[in-house]
Amino acid sequence: MSAVKSRLKPCPFCGYRGVDIRVYEADGKERFTNKYAVLCDYRLGGCGAESGHYRTPEEAIIMWNQRRRRWRG
Repeated sequence: MSAVKSRLKPCPFCGYRGVDIRVYEADGKERFTNKYAVLCDYRLGGCGAESGHYRTPEEAIIMWNQRRRRWRG
């Protein structure tokens, strides 16, 4: 997953470079599959921002990297 992580842009809100992929695992209920999101983890120095949930890590990365910086703190 480190190759995947290296493709992630820093957080558009706080600039934190340690963003990572979070996996929300399926719970075995009908039609629910694993979901992936990019997280700027506040426990590791980020601001807590999180992307939407996507079907693949690649899709989550693409959507995260397309975000534009809107907040200047």
